This record gives sequence, C-alpha cells and structure tokens, in this order.
Amino acid sequence: MREIPRSVEREFRTLDLGDERREQRARRIVSSFLMAPAVSIPVACGSGADTKAAYRFLSSDVSPRALRTAQYEAVVERIGQRRRVLAVHDKTNLDFTCCPGTEGLGPLDSPLCRGLKVQTVFLLDDAGVPLGVIDQRVWAREEKVGKRRTRKQRAPEEKESWHWRQGFEAVQERVPADVEIVGIADRESDIYFVLAMPRREGMHLLVRSAHNRAVDSEEHRSLREAVEAAPVAGEYELKLGRTRKRGERTARLEVRIAPVVLKPPRHGQNGQGLPPIRLSAVWVRERGEVPKGEPRVEWLLLATWPVEGLEEALECVEMYAHRWKVERYHYVLKSGCRIERLQLETADRLERALALYSFVAWRLLWLTYQARRRGSNPCTEALDEDEWQVLLAVSGARRRRGPPTLQEAMRLIAGFGGFQGRKGDGDPGVKAIWQGWRRLMDFVLAARALTHR
Repeated sequence: MREIPRSVEREFRTLDLGDERREQRARRIVSSFLMAPAVSIPVACGSGADTKAAYRFLSSDVSPRALRTAQYEAVVERIGQRRRVLAVHDKTNLDFTCCPGTEGLGPLDSPLCRGLKVQTVFLLDDAGVPLGVIDQRVWAREEKVGKRRTRKQRAPEEKESWHWRQGFEAVQERVPADVEIVGIADRESDIYFVLAMPRREGMHLLVRSAHNRAVDSEEHRSLREAVEAAPVAGEYELKLGRTRKRGERTARLEVRIAPVVLKPPRHGQNGQGLPPIRLSAVWVRERGEVPKGEPRVEWLLLATWPVEGLEEALECVEMYAHRWKVERYHYVLKSGCRIERLQLETADRLERALALYSFVAWRLLWLTYQARRRGSNPCTEALDEDEWQVLLAVSGARRRRGPPTLQEAMRLIAGFGGFQGRKGDGDPGVKAIWQGWRRLMDFVLAARALTHR
C-alpha cells in the first residue's frame, strides 16, 4: 500500500465526505495521481485492487464540491500573513469528443466538439507563486439552438458570462477580510455587470478592455478616445513569458493613464439598472520592431482603484502579466495530467476526477514557481525525506550532509525530464518538471519497496 505524502495530507486535512473510509480513499487516489501524472488511471494506481477502488470512488455519489471545498480551505490557509493576493481568472474547454459514449457532455465552441466548460480562479501571492485554486465551476452547455440571438433579452444570471462575476464573488467571500484582493481577468470578462459588481473593502478588479465603451465626459465620447488623448506617462521594458502565440522576449512599452467614467450599456440587460462606473484606464502599447509572426503587445487595462503616476500604472501592468499563470494551470491539467484522455462513462465521473487532478496540476506548477522565486528555501518544504535522499542518490549529485535547496532539487528533477541545465537554458519549465517528477516517483516507489521487504 502506497504512503500518502505530507502534501496530500495537508491539502485534504479538512475533507468531509461523511465517511472516513471514503476520505482516506480520496487521499490515496490523489497520492497515486500525484506520483504518476500523465498516465492512465490503471497505471497510476499500480494494482488491480487499487484501480478498481479508484473507479468505484469516481462512480460513487461523492460530491465534487466537497472535494474542492477542502482544497479551497487549504488555499486560504496558505495565504498566511500575506497582505495581498492576486486572483487570476480564466475559462477553458475540456474536449472529450474522442469519447462519444460519455454521457452528460455538451457542445463546445465548435458544434462538432463535445466536452465540459471549466472556469477557474487561481490564487497567487504577490510574487506570482501559485497558492492554488480558490474557485472552479464546471458545466456542460445545453443542446439549444438560437440562444445567441436572444442573449440581449436574457437576464445576466441566465448567461454563461455570469460565471465571471460568480467567480470573483466567491473569492471575496472565501479570502479573509483583512487581505487585499486584486481580481485579474482577460478581455472575455469585460462585462458591465462584472465591473459594476458589489465589492467589499479591499476587493479590486483589473480587467483587460474588449469594448470601446461610452464614457461620461464633455471632451471624449469613448474609452479609446480618452486614453489616446492622455499624454505618455513613460516607457517600460516588460519580460514576456512564452505562450502558444509568442516566444519569450522583452517588450518596450509606452504607458498612458486616464481616469474615466463608463456609462452603462443602452441595449440589452447587462447594464440595466446599474450606475456609471469610475475606473482608471491604463494603456500600454509596444513600440519598435516585433518578431515576425508575433502580435504586438497592446493592453488596455481597467482598474477599479485610482491609478496616479507611472509607478502605479506599471504595478498594474506587472500584476496583469501574472494572469497567464491560470492558463499554465489549465495547460498542466490537459498536458501534464492528460485529463482529456480519461475514458469515463459520465460527466459526473469526469468532474470528480477533475476535482482530484486539480491538486496535482497546482502542485506541479507550485514546484516550478516556488523554485524560481524562493529557490534558496530547503527542499524539505516540497519533498519528503526519502524523496530528496533518493533524488540525490539517483541523480549522482555530490554527497552532502543535508538536503539541497529547492532550486537545486528542482533542477535535478527537471534533469530526469530532459532539462540540460546549460548556461543559457534559464530555469526549468513545468513540462520538464512533471516529466522528471514522474521518474523520481518511480525511483522512490522502488526504494520504499526494497526498504519494506
């Protein structure tokens, strides 16, 4: 029987499924998934009995909400004494078109594709290190035709876009009142009822604008006019991380700042009954040449707090630059945990599996960024004693009296995943870490089996 890592015990310490045996089974399944990401459930579980128990658990009436709640509580506990956190919000598709027999799925963005919609709020600390998922919503779209034509007539609560507001509302309910929150989202969340949502003290929003909204001003008619008329507050160099659309590079940006008052929409119900909103617009635009085939950086950010001067504007830009980490979380779920390859019979079972794999994806991403930001910390905050000892033994690292630093340990683990560690390679990415992590866990399992013979 496999041991349950300390990280899993801590994460699911408050898990309440109404049955202690089920709670322990959930921890053992998560432990198996964590030790062997990117493989099928039978391979991760290791034995026929454990595989059967895992499928039985996923087929049970266990509430995915209960599995997530334990993780939300662990995230709040990790906030600790921090005075500010970043809540980055994004939506993605889980495509199970390859599993036509799975019941309960719905159409995705293409009517030929079927799966589940997932909307995640990912909590980060001020340094951008992931603290975990603080809210996650999963649903299957209804099989209805023509709803797009009636979207202006439908109440906001009846639309998918309402999930953006619900996600931010959940964050301000769960995070302690004395902690400042900056909710960050991309252009899809530029919805009037999101920007105008009631917010507690210390809850702010930073949203990338998608619409050239009308403004309440004698000098300008639209948001774009107002920011284009504002003087350049300064220039700034921003290091951009690698995404599917661009490589890693440094962009030179010019910054403009404009206080604006947005008018509610005149048509539809998104702004019905809502007052004008006073916001700060921060417009950053890339200057000079950009690599061929890559889009020029241009962000028009809307902040719900007063932004005065270049320093505060740059703080907004740096905070928004962390938003893509929720996309990296979804990437790890899909590629590192291969959740879209699960072959389960119903959407309910897939949702339970997602609730368990959610911890695995966060943990792998946390290892990556914690090692970058706080690499001098001892690796014991991430690895059990026998894990770092096996790591040193198998990697051929020089003998030492105590555990290595977290940065040293992650580079050794990434080495198992193909990371070369050459002078210009920089820090290892999450893919090298999850590939190396799986190999390390195989070595650890072998060492434990030999120890207990």
